[in-house]
Amino acid sequence: MLFGAIGGIATAIFMVFLPYDEGMVAVFPPQSAALASPGLLISLLLSGSAMPRLTFATCLPAMISAVVGAVGALFSGHAGYSLVWVLWAVIFFFGQQRAFLKVHQASA
Repeated sequence: MLFGAIGGIATAIFMVFLPYDEGMVAVFPPQSAALASPGLLISLLLSGSAMPRLTFATCLPAMISAVVGAVGALFSGHAGYSLVWVLWAVIFFFGQQRAFLKVHQASA
């Protein structure tokens, strides 16, 4: 779970600071982030089944940071990230719920 939390914190740092770094915006524009969303959803749902505790530990800080990043992106020069980060917050929520349900199903 520690590695999952560290991964979630790394994702948080990425989402909060990306809209303010012009070099990263050129490499990873909002359109690319939106196109990566289905792959992110599929990988989180699969990992929620295979490694539910790790997925839960990753999704919780990433979901919170996606909301913070969406608010921060509204005040940056690239407000398009705000919609993408809200979408990612929903995706992280689904991954977290899948992992949560898998853990409770296994313990019952």
